[in-house]
Parts: sequence; C-alpha cells; structure tokens
Amino acid sequence: MEVVTWALPKSGDCSIYLAGDFHYGALTCSRSSIRQMISGIQKNDLLILMGDLIEAITPDDRRWQTTSVAWQDKLYTPQEQAEAIVRDLKSVKVRIPVVLAGNHCWKLMNTVCFPQIIATALDSEYGGAACVVHFKFQGKTAFRFHLMHGGWTPFSQAKDVVQADANIRAALKQKLQDQMGDCIAHFTGHGHRLIVQPPTAHRQLYINTSEAGKITQHYKVTPQQNASYIHFDSRWYGMTGSFLKLYSPPGSKAIGYAEMVGLRPNEIGCLKATIKGGQLVNVTKVVY
Repeated sequence: MEVVTWALPKSGDCSIYLAGDFHYGALTCSRSSIRQMISGIQKNDLLILMGDLIEAITPDDRRWQTTSVAWQDKLYTPQEQAEAIVRDLKSVKVRIPVVLAGNHCWKLMNTVCFPQIIATALDSEYGGAACVVHFKFQGKTAFRFHLMHGGWTPFSQAKDVVQADANIRAALKQKLQDQMGDCIAHFTGHGHRLIVQPPTAHRQLYINTSEAGKITQHYKVTPQQNASYIHFDSRWYGMTGSFLKLYSPPGSKAIGYAEMVGLRPNEIGCLKATIKGGQLVNVTKVVY
C-alpha cells in the first residue's frame, strides 16, 4: 500500500472529485460526460483517479469482440487510450493527488504499467491498487482518505427498494471499515455504482450517570478527523461510479458486454467530497 501526502489550499476550502472506471477505448465510454466533469473542476479543486481509466484489453480477450473499441476516436491500443486520458486531463494535471490502478490495467502490468505512466504524465503520484492520502492543512495532517480500486460490487436481493438500498450501503460499509482505522473516509471503485454512506454515530444515543444519581442522555459526537483511530460509525464510505454506459450506440452494430450479460443501468458520474476549513463536511453524488 502506498502513502501519499497532499497540501490543501491555504483557505482550507475545496472540492475533491473521486472518479474512475472511465474505460477509455470502450465504445460505450461516455467521454462527453468525462469532459463535462473536467470542465466543472474549479481552481482549488482536486481530482482523484480511482482506476480502470483505460479499457486495456487485447484482441485475445473475449471483451474485444463484444465491447468493441472506440473506433470513432481511434483508441485501439492501451497506449493510445492512455495518451487520450492525458490529453483530456491536461487542464487539471497539477491537481491530481493520486492515480490508482484498476483490474483492467493489472492484466498488462507484467509488460507495461499504464496507470503509472498516466500518473507520471499528469505530475501525480501512482497509488497502486490501494493507498492512503494524508491531506495537510496549515502544516499538519487534517484528515486521511483510504482509497482502493477494489474488485467487488455490493448487491441486495431484497424486493423493496428502500430495504435494498439500505442493505447495499451497509454491505459497502462492512466491506471497507476494517481496511484502515485512521481515515475519515473510505472510497472504492470497480463496482460502477454511485453509493454514499454517511457517518451514523451522531444518530446514536447513549446515557450516563453522575455520582448524585442523575441519568443524562447524549448523542455520540463527531471525532477529530486527524485522530489515530476513528470509530467506523464516524466515517464516510463511498463507491465512485463509472463513465461506462450500458448500451452501445444504435447503429454501431456493436454489442456491449454489460448488455450481453444483462447488467442493470448505472448512473454516469462520480463522487464529490466537500472540504471546509480543512475538514471533510459532506460527500455527494455528481451525475452527468
């Protein structure tokens, strides 16, 4: 696991976009949505790249026949896909703390490590499959993010949509909470789903007593975000979505892998963490 350090703006105010699973080179990659996201990143904002930025498949992979390649953009090879990523992200290259590796690139790493090449071209750190980022404010660690590309998608068989949503968010939290103990937030990619699970500690009631025999009630409070251990109910959890569409363009005569196996539609977008005064105050979904 890699450890990365990044200084927040002097004001302590910014947004941190967490985006991945672009799949450049796939016919169903929504490059227009990616460019829309990039255009919305403001001067002090940051962008974390969560892996699977390129399709990185070779002609002997079964997905080559089904997913097809982005022939309209001539992104046939992993090298061409990586170069396109760097071109599209040129405007934010000094504001990308870390680039993660995904499972698509992993299969080619014994030959070329494309996420590391992309990170170097963007003046970013290469974070491997998982890392922790220490965000600094006024010379000290303000909070930490645990980041991983992952290899798993939470699901629920509940028939009611409310129960299914709760089950999925609980499964995400349970999967991530033991990965790291000193991080205010855990984020994973891979699952192509946009999920946010906020902290729950502040909703939990406890009582105590005094020597005089008085019983009082309290709610659990938010801990210091730079603490050496943060209770798992006080952390944020998120899955960072995807920019890969379900269906191939009508008239292309191509068959997307997702539609072949009958996957459900997914939101196109990413997550955005809001930082105020050097503290994480909110995480929201951004859908394009």
